[in-house]
Amino acid sequence: MGAGKQKIFIYGLLDKNDQVFYVGRTKNLNKRMSTYRSLNAHDNEDLLKKLKENGVRYVILRECFYSADCHEYEEIRKRSGLVNIIKDPRKPFHSWRPKKIWQVDGSRSPSTSYFLHMKNAFGHDCSDIKRQLKEMSDKNRMAYEMKLSNLLFNRLESVRKWAFGIVKKIEAKEIVI
Repeated sequence: MGAGKQKIFIYGLLDKNDQVFYVGRTKNLNKRMSTYRSLNAHDNEDLLKKLKENGVRYVILRECFYSADCHEYEEIRKRSGLVNIIKDPRKPFHSWRPKKIWQVDGSRSPSTSYFLHMKNAFGHDCSDIKRQLKEMSDKNRMAYEMKLSNLLFNRLESVRKWAFGIVKKIEAKEIVI
């Protein structure tokens, strides 16, 4: 494997009949499957339902050493009955997924940054807080993320990146406060 090249996997999640119901891509297959085992479904309710019904079983559809967006899209296009969220096939794949108002492309939210810090520093998974966040309205979640960003702004680089991304969204009138 050459310098700067990283293996990328295009995978399919399998139902009980060994049929692919979701196609995705990842650089770290073990980490991604662990995410699914913890029932994190990227805000995709249909995927969450399928994970609960079928557990996590997968097949590697392709392996690449370069950006695999086009291959992922090809794998999605040749299958029917998938639970992938696709809104507009003319846009790049990752912009198809609807974003919540507190999400910024290419950046972790303050709560995600905090959870990772707590897990790495103290081994705490913060599952109780995560459950509460999932039950919040979008407006309340945004307020929570803003308050947390104020507390963590000078401590975590990822929070600064998120805060600047939110400011850009506000300036572009993508978010009205």
